[in-house]
Amino acid sequence: MLQVLALQEALLDMTEEAKKKPFSASVRTAKSKAAKAKYLEGRGVELEARKKAADKKKAQIVATGGMKGGGMKYTAIAMAGRAAEGSEY
Repeated sequence: MLQVLALQEALLDMTEEAKKKPFSASVRTAKSKAAKAKYLEGRGVELEARKKAADKKKAQIVATGGMKGGGMKYTAIAMAGRAAEGSEY
């Protein structure tokens, strides 16, 4: 009889501990999905801004004659810009 009472008490303690946990796995998954969606949205905005900047540079190069009048000049400008941004290339 004592063993049965001990098992019941242990089971009761386990269920109370389970109730004290703040979030279930499904809540954590939902939060991580929301965080990922927010990150991807911000990443999309960042990529769009980079594309606009690249298009602006391209338009400037085309307007000044493109690669006809000294392409290495624009290569040097691009490389200097990357160095200023902290890129490893």
